[in-house]
Amino acid sequence: MGHAASWASRTSPHLLRSGYRVSLKLTHVHPDLKGWEERNETVTSRFVRASGITIWFDGLTFRKREDGSLQGCIAIRHKDGPVKEDSFTYQQVKAG
Repeated sequence: MGHAASWASRTSPHLLRSGYRVSLKLTHVHPDLKGWEERNETVTSRFVRASGITIWFDGLTFRKREDGSLQGCIAIRHKDGPVKEDSFTYQQVKAG
């Protein structure tokens, strides 16, 4: 499972609109919620398309699962190396 984008750390994901373009802005975190990027830096992924229960951004895909969780898949490009795909699951947590 490894790394994932954080929904509840320092910077929550934001959908941004600029003219007719939509992007997802987020901060990457390690499992211990320490950020990959510098404190105020974020990563922006361009919206590609949506269909049914799946939405695609540049290098990032989300699919809603039957149990209500959100399955994510990210393509991680390493310097001078191959692209590695990693998947993760977001599950709703009840506050309380």
